[in-house]
Amino acid sequence: MTRYLTLQEVAARLGVSKSTAYEWAHRPDFPVSRITRRNYRVPEDALEQWLNAQLPEMARRNTTASPAVNG
Repeated sequence: MTRYLTLQEVAARLGVSKSTAYEWAHRPDFPVSRITRRNYRVPEDALEQWLNAQLPEMARRNTTASPAVNG
């Protein structure tokens, strides 16, 4: 059975602020269901899939960053 997380639980699990989780909830690619005007739920398995999809993007950003300068 799929477990559903609140945005507060998502934020705590991922170590981000609650406001960041709410920003993500408004992204078209974020797997969230709006229950009421201010009540959201995220399927745990869909969150894992979304995170895995973000990893290649994060890796691309890191490889294009300028190398650190040793002082």
